[in-house]
Amino acid sequence: MNETSSQYLTHSRKVVYMGHRKFLICTHHWRKDKKNFDGEVDFGEPVVPKSGHEVLNDIDGAMDFSEPYRFDKTRKHKYSDDTRGWKKKSIFFKLPYWPDLKLRHNIDIMHVVKNVIESLTATLFNIKGKTKDTSKSREDLKDHRLKKSLHLQPHGNSFIMPMACYHFTKNEKQRVINLLKSIKFPDGFASNISRCIKKEEFQLSRMKSHDFYVFIQRVLPLSIRGCLTKEVRVVLYELSEFIQKLCARNVYLDVLEKQEAEIVVILCKLERLLPQSFFDIIIHLLIHLPYEAKLAGLPQYRWMFPFERKVGVLKGYVKNNARPEGCIAERYLDNECLTFCSMYLNDVESAFNMTERNNERMDVQGQISVFSCKGRPLGSRKICDMSANELKKIHTYILNNCHEMEKLINDHKVELEKENYNDGSTRQQLFAPEIRILSHGPSHSVNQYSGCMVNGYRFHTQSREKNRKTQNSGVIVQGCHKTNIIDFYGILQEVLELEYLGDNKRVLVFKCDWFKIDDRNGLQVDKESRATSINTSRKWYRDQPYILASQAKQVFYVPDLKLGRNWHVVQSSIPRALYDIPLEEVYQEQEPVLNSGIDLNMDKAPLTRGGGTVPLEIPDLSTVGGDCQGLDDEGFIDSSDLESSQEEEFSEDEDDCTDSE
Repeated sequence: MNETSSQYLTHSRKVVYMGHRKFLICTHHWRKDKKNFDGEVDFGEPVVPKSGHEVLNDIDGAMDFSEPYRFDKTRKHKYSDDTRGWKKKSIFFKLPYWPDLKLRHNIDIMHVVKNVIESLTATLFNIKGKTKDTSKSREDLKDHRLKKSLHLQPHGNSFIMPMACYHFTKNEKQRVINLLKSIKFPDGFASNISRCIKKEEFQLSRMKSHDFYVFIQRVLPLSIRGCLTKEVRVVLYELSEFIQKLCARNVYLDVLEKQEAEIVVILCKLERLLPQSFFDIIIHLLIHLPYEAKLAGLPQYRWMFPFERKVGVLKGYVKNNARPEGCIAERYLDNECLTFCSMYLNDVESAFNMTERNNERMDVQGQISVFSCKGRPLGSRKICDMSANELKKIHTYILNNCHEMEKLINDHKVELEKENYNDGSTRQQLFAPEIRILSHGPSHSVNQYSGCMVNGYRFHTQSREKNRKTQNSGVIVQGCHKTNIIDFYGILQEVLELEYLGDNKRVLVFKCDWFKIDDRNGLQVDKESRATSINTSRKWYRDQPYILASQAKQVFYVPDLKLGRNWHVVQSSIPRALYDIPLEEVYQEQEPVLNSGIDLNMDKAPLTRGGGTVPLEIPDLSTVGGDCQGLDDEGFIDSSDLESSQEEEFSEDEDDCTDSE
């Protein structure tokens, strides 16, 4: 504990944990950088975690733990250098195997991410009472002679607080708030974040832990496109990617080893940009997350999300606030009794026979691929008669995408060469019963629905989700365009169910509008964030709108703040309760990479917006009783001075599109 770098800030009256340069390689040029860090060179070595036996020896030698610890306000407790900070001996050390464990206490990634992003968003939006960039933090910078461009400047009887490079301007706040108000996620992907927006005050409030988890991975990288300075955007992209990789379903050991080095660079970049008061202990804990993932495995099996949900259910049992424990005990016992009794009830829906809301149809017994799709239509059925031309298009597409047909055609050609062409009985033996049913074609009466559950996704047509808060109409499918295999992006318009002769022989088909993405006017990939943007006003393949429902995967579209107008950023969705388990050994090189690496070019990054000439006026510090961070920047910001910093180049190379995928 003594080796952890910490510093007490006099004006902010808090302990901060910086000094992350000691985790860099010995030859890194940032170790000699005094100006942009704490004013000193840092050639220290990283802290080596103590073993359980070493910790136990330190605790036993610290003080007598036989009596409970009592804090004496009249004098300061002094500890030796080896045992400073120990006040309690954990009861787990009574277990014989506890000192031998490599990971004795798990850092909850859910609360770490929640607190980190809450502090970060409050600082970016300069939310009063929550931001870490206050007048007191600026005074601390002045005392330590750091970041001179951010020091408070006298202005008559008051002081001016220069606008930092990590602050949103008023126009940028308006754009980001409008995006958060209009964003829609797929069903079950996230909660309705728009309810957490205070549009008049440009603030985020009442966000839950999972909202912050989704915000850092999906929303924040899209919100800062075209905003802030390049250096701030890059480090936020890298932080978002770090958390996204760490919380992925599949975590590889070599990726975790790279993340141990990347998070050090990310924290050093944040030290160069943000004030000292930002780096409390929760920020420092980020550096230990990859190491714990190497020891304990996936964070999904260690975080607090399921426990928090269970506690929320138990809190709902409380009807008498004077006796909360009794209410929870009675309701829990009632629930257990009813659940046990429901095991003997066959004609009543219970927890054992209840149909899931998002289950797929499991009664399919087809032998060929087109008849074995387990999709389940949603909504009321509407029977319509389809024209012969449209029916022919659908039937032709089904035949071309039936894997059994390709082999059958090749075998049939070989058989025709051997047998007599007039011998029909021999050729008929080659056809399976379902192949003959498929050859007769579908019925002209087609069932039309407004939704479908397939491949773990819940799809809705565009007309169905018009007045909803969710977006489930985005479709992506791989296809061939001019001999190249590309991803086609579209919007679901209709869900059709074709009926064939036979018992329950049906095929689910999607009718979609496809966006034209053959040039830069239709698709662009950002170099910084690797975000794929498409122009939703251009359409193509209007004569081939049909695909099999089993081929579709789900995406959702977010308005692009950088390109504006009809441009939207494509975001992939994750299927429900489905895991892609490879049959062969998968090497890490096959995993998608969002960014090519950590950018280290920050030596000339400015710390103020518009060259440091955009001030925020605050009153005299001698009359300030609290923080001065919530003052409005209206009247001090010239938006024309900021336009030049918001322009970015997009990749003109189509190979970047493939790399981003």
